[in-house]
Amino acid sequence: MTIAQAVILGVIQGLTEFLPISSSGHLVIAQKLLGMEGPRLAFDVFLHLGTLIAVIVYFRKYIVDILTKDRETLIYLVIGSFPALVAGFLLKDSIENLFNAPKFVGYMLITTGAWIVLASIASALYKKRGAEKELDIVNTFLIGCAQAVSIIPGISRSGATIATGFLSGIEARTACTFAFVLSIPAVAGATALKAVKITSELAGPGSLAFMAGGLAAMLAGLASISIVLRLVQRRLFFVFGIYCLLAGFFTAFYLFR
Repeated sequence: MTIAQAVILGVIQGLTEFLPISSSGHLVIAQKLLGMEGPRLAFDVFLHLGTLIAVIVYFRKYIVDILTKDRETLIYLVIGSFPALVAGFLLKDSIENLFNAPKFVGYMLITTGAWIVLASIASALYKKRGAEKELDIVNTFLIGCAQAVSIIPGISRSGATIATGFLSGIEARTACTFAFVLSIPAVAGATALKAVKITSELAGPGSLAFMAGGLAAMLAGLASISIVLRLVQRRLFFVFGIYCLLAGFFTAFYLFR
């Protein structure tokens, strides 16, 4: 893998990890179009480490408050992380083959798109009626279940979790912030498990390209978080749903028909 290819995939990972359009789905499609094999495990670690650093840096004040003051939200994060932990243990091996099925990814992008559009409509209705809710045990668990579903390539982690927060009636900014921070335990755990398996590769001949990809993912991740929050504030979250619908139809019925 060249440094240029690593940077391209890093930017794609960083943007699509937080933009609700599925990082795994876009990486599968990009690799096929670039004629590349699926990313090496070591490179995958660097990409996810980059996006993990991005979300920690962006929400550092919120995270410190949770750890030092807001124990209730900390409990909600634990509850929300549980479904992904179970899904990772039970389904990881059976999901692996789907990363080589771009047509299936197209179908899942369509699913993500419909999910986001419906959730955007629901959020607007909750706000209009003054019926928005706070975080609680039930809606945070449901958001956690959505994160577990996002193990499927083409289902956006941020899209699924934010959309479920909207469907649960949570105020838009709160739903986004919780969804992004909820990704930290899941991504950190998965990255740590992968890193243990490939310690020798981390300092191998491709490590420079891997680091370039990780840095690109971090910088793109910071930008994408800011973009999502701004569009949510302007009630434009639905545009991501429209994009996913179009990208999914194009992928499933034209690009890989």
